[in-house]
Amino acid sequence: ERDLEVILPDGYTLQNGAELAMDHHFGMDGEPAASFISTWTLEGRILKVRVDERYARCTIPPEMYASYRDVVNAAADFSKLKIVLTKD
Repeated sequence: ERDLEVILPDGYTLQNGAELAMDHHFGMDGEPAASFISTWTLEGRILKVRVDERYARCTIPPEMYASYRDVVNAAADFSKLKIVLTKD
């Protein structure tokens, strides 16, 4: 789990906050197997982002690979995101 905080400069507005929210997960045998969940809030000028990435299973059967890949790809996609600000 990681917590990030970014102080937005005066006179700027966050434009792409919704892109920071992701929820990809799957389970096996009634138990969580892997997940990538990110949430965000804007408190005044402070952007707070929480990222929770978990892999509880080391072995994934072939029929579950697509679900596993979705979680891994979500983590990779998140690492490529940029925070977009516009001047007020």
